[in-house]
Amino acid sequence: MYNSFGLILVSYSLLQMMRSASGPGGSGLQTVLATKSEREVRSQTFLAMIFLSLRWAFSAGIAVMGIHYSMQHVGVVVDPERVVPIVINKVLPVGAKGFVLASLLAAALTTFDTTINSSSSYWTVDIYQALINPKASERQLLWHARLSSAVVMLAGLLLSLNVSTINRIWGFMTIAMAGGLIWPFFFSWYWARFNAYSCLLGIAFGYIAAIAVFIFAPLLEEFRAFVITSSISGVISIVVCLLTRPEPDKVLRRFYRFARPPGTWHKIKHICFTQEVISEIDSENHTDLACTGLIVVAQLALYILAVSVVSKAWTQSFVLVAILAVTLPLIYLKWYVKLKDRPAGLRKEDLNASLLGPA
Repeated sequence: MYNSFGLILVSYSLLQMMRSASGPGGSGLQTVLATKSEREVRSQTFLAMIFLSLRWAFSAGIAVMGIHYSMQHVGVVVDPERVVPIVINKVLPVGAKGFVLASLLAAALTTFDTTINSSSSYWTVDIYQALINPKASERQLLWHARLSSAVVMLAGLLLSLNVSTINRIWGFMTIAMAGGLIWPFFFSWYWARFNAYSCLLGIAFGYIAAIAVFIFAPLLEEFRAFVITSSISGVISIVVCLLTRPEPDKVLRRFYRFARPPGTWHKIKHICFTQEVISEIDSENHTDLACTGLIVVAQLALYILAVSVVSKAWTQSFVLVAILAVTLPLIYLKWYVKLKDRPAGLRKEDLNASLLGPA
């Protein structure tokens, strides 16, 4: 995959920009929905940034110890895919070795069960209960959750038999498979005409295309797989959307009152809010966009600082600390302190109502 590094970088950058423009997904969405206000959303996002910087420091530490071990033992070249077990086995002392190994196993298992539970809920709640059997009993839903979990685990085990390197499964999951998701998620936010069936079938065909490429074209470059899966998913999403009915205005109004996405929502926007509230919403959005650049700079500086400190690049570390000393106060004063406990145009009691509750 490194022979086409530039194209893979472009594909991955496009993928991440599209995903970021489509709001949080997976466990990130669950975290957002668990908050009480927009201020809490921003606070937990910054807390997540701080915690993620520890991951960068840990990864840098493993890499530095692997490089040091290779330099101390002439003729030993550490395989990048095996650097973690080599460092744990050859470099770390006994006490630290057990602690790190237990931590990695715990992290892997929590990620594993979270992924299984999320996959099960997609089928049980979003497909079976929502589209197939809305009157399903709790017992039926429980059995569907169990069976879908078993199916997901078996499918994962079968696919793992065809995995030769970590890079291959990484490319499949983060480039090929994720490429089949970007258009359905993007259209869901920015195209008011987009409905549930087009989103569901777009995702399904994107997944099918990714799995087909993984099985029948294992040597295909990641960027080509990305083009194939994203194109199939996007075309299916648009075709199904144009062949099916749009969502009822009542559903769109409920969604827009809380989410307020940009795009083709002009008609719904003016139905939901007065011009005064719309102006306030637009002003808040402009402030968010203006501060996005500062937040990105601060985030990158924080992550690179974690790596720089571990690798003892002190000059670089001081520069990054200076960048954070400038950007963080600006973000706090220009953006964070101006956040409100509830979005403009919503009453306090509206925040306690479900998005799918009565209009």
